[in-house]
Amino acid sequence: MTKTVETPGKTTLTPEVIYTITKMSVLAVEGVHSFAKVPPTIESLFKSPGFEGINLAMEDGLVYLDVFLNIFLLL
Repeated sequence: MTKTVETPGKTTLTPEVIYTITKMSVLAVEGVHSFAKVPPTIESLFKSPGFEGINLAMEDGLVYLDVFLNIFLLL
């Protein structure tokens, strides 16, 4: 009897999909009002426009997110 070993598949997510998932997740949190403007950096001046309130970077198969929020607090 021959044993067949299947290797796991590969799923690739575009930055737009990661942004959408992040946006939906963050806005579902109570107290989060909206996304804030991303502070400009030297690198951002030479890149295409990013996503509202999110800096997204991918490096070596890892995703790095900086999320800037406007929150609403009840005191």
